[in-house]
Amino acid sequence: MSRFRPDRRGRPTLVLDAIEREVLADLVLQVRHLVGGPAEADPLAGLSLAEAGAESGAESGAEVPADPALARLLPDAYRDDPEGAEDFRRFTEADLRAGKVRDALLVLGDLEAADDADSVVLASAEQAEAWLRALNDVRLALGARLDVAEDSWEEAESLPEGSERRQALEVYHWLGWLQETLLECL
Repeated sequence: MSRFRPDRRGRPTLVLDAIEREVLADLVLQVRHLVGGPAEADPLAGLSLAEAGAESGAESGAEVPADPALARLLPDAYRDDPEGAEDFRRFTEADLRAGKVRDALLVLGDLEAADDADSVVLASAEQAEAWLRALNDVRLALGARLDVAEDSWEEAESLPEGSERRQALEVYHWLGWLQETLLECL
């Protein structure tokens, strides 16, 4: 199982095999689509979500998303104040979505560049923070889709080896492992 390790210069480095790289890239891309709509021909075009609005797949910005995974990624700021939460969402959601898209695009670019080298070296604190946010977004979305509970590890171990749910839970836990090992490197 891959994990982040510090290189000789102390930079977090992740060595992935082709399957791990493909799984991680696919999950990050799915979250990118979820928060920002379909990828455009120009990957930078999706960064101006505040202007693109619904055309890029962004919701109105005033309502809690109906999709549980998206609602987990874009939670209400004020649970006890629906009107305040709606105002906060209206003024901040486009920027939040744009930040999540930027993080996803950075990770996707790093994974694509790693195709030849098989490793990703996080050269700056900003790059590592973007990876942490993107990994967290993927875990939140996957956890919402799987309806993960505190006993999900025990559940995964009790499921048959080839079951789709077990595999998905194992990926969920692997993403947590990646986050943990990245944090240990920082």
